[in-house]
Amino acid sequence: MVIGFLWRTNRVTYLEPPILKIDKTIVNKQMTLAGIGYPNARVVVYINEQFVQDIPVSASGAFQGNVLFTKEGSTELKAKQIYKNVSSDFSAPLFIQIDLTPPNKTSFQLTSAIPDFSKEQLIKITGKADPANKVIINNVPYSVASDGNFSSDFTLVNGENTISISLGDEAGNTVSVSTHKITVDNLPPKVNTSFCGSKPNSLSGYTPIDIKNLRTSEEYVCISTGQWEDWRDPAPIPIVGYVIGGIGSITVDGKSVYPDENDEIYQRVYLPVPKGLNKYRIVVMDKYGNQTNTSLSMTVQSVRSGDYDEVLDRLDDIESQINQ
Repeated sequence: MVIGFLWRTNRVTYLEPPILKIDKTIVNKQMTLAGIGYPNARVVVYINEQFVQDIPVSASGAFQGNVLFTKEGSTELKAKQIYKNVSSDFSAPLFIQIDLTPPNKTSFQLTSAIPDFSKEQLIKITGKADPANKVIINNVPYSVASDGNFSSDFTLVNGENTISISLGDEAGNTVSVSTHKITVDNLPPKVNTSFCGSKPNSLSGYTPIDIKNLRTSEEYVCISTGQWEDWRDPAPIPIVGYVIGGIGSITVDGKSVYPDENDEIYQRVYLPVPKGLNKYRIVVMDKYGNQTNTSLSMTVQSVRSGDYDEVLDRLDDIESQINQ
């Protein structure tokens, strides 16, 4: 760039036109205009011979700004720079094609099924679109083949996923086509068969560590036995606990247990209670079919004030007294 100076005063007397740089010639309503100019000057931008804006030049001589367009069609852009009282000539014009019309969304056809639920974290999305456009999935553009087909493997995360599909053209115009919600759950419920206590809530101020460490979409069940006394075998044993998340079914020794409307469990289930250590099979399945199998242990030490044989002896004594 040639700059004229008045000798002794170092005053600028002449400026060449700024050097303009653009990254594409087909644009939509906005374009980034960059280039090189005289340090601390201002670049004056004209569109179709009409002034539109000033862009300041930095001390290093670089400038960059966004130019807005409101009309479609072939557009002439040129600029000059001004420093104090000195103005340059206009730059050579740049001819830009302005396209403000988004793609036609009816040109898009999804050919793969996107499910509401998946146990797989990788799904394939396929479809047809105009080869001149790009298919944009969650802000990532994918090219369309010359025959109009496109295909993409899309990775999901455990939990709730949103897939937003749009079409984009060369100018950068976009149009939303469809939005899909997918729940991914391939994690079996976490089951705790130790002491449960009350279900944690925001007021309790305490959350067990195994609940804090739950992964996204992972359910939690705490299930145990409550206090009981009975001489029968099997006996109606209180099953207590709570659930967190979408649980489909719970069985204890093959018998169904149901949480209440507060997701808390209190239900009596007839279980065999021979003296000593007893283990009962626990099966927990979430609403998507992921299953956890474990066991609940309970030690029977006595039946009321004596063991079962003693109770029967007392009943025999009472029966003998009645018959006398």
